[in-house]
Amino acid sequence: MNLKRKAKIYIAITLLIISGILYFGYKEIYKPHPSIHELASAFDGLSADFQEEVMNSSAQYQGQVVTLSGVITDLTAVDVTLNGNTFCQIDSSLTVEHLSVDGIVKLKGRFIGYDDLLEEVKLNNCIIITD
Repeated sequence: MNLKRKAKIYIAITLLIISGILYFGYKEIYKPHPSIHELASAFDGLSADFQEEVMNSSAQYQGQVVTLSGVITDLTAVDVTLNGNTFCQIDSSLTVEHLSVDGIVKLKGRFIGYDDLLEEVKLNNCIIITD
């Protein structure tokens, strides 16, 4: 085999290896985020109990998924407020038409923080849990 042919084979193999690495790297970096349905809850209980817990130390639940239940005190097309102190932004793919004020609901969402000024727990990407 002459030198030009060997060089072409090495270049082709190198390009194949680099393409494979780039393909699998792209797939790993841009894989979809897990949905709230799939994630386990770090806290499961009443919204009032969760508020008491995060007033002392909210850092341990930051970014964690929690499941809260309570009475709906305020309701719009995109958010729900439980017990007047837990603000839940509903996932954009869901509707809240079947919910009503003073009804009891169980929501699962990601804890994004505690607002000291309003004394309010904030969740986003919330889904409605039906038992």
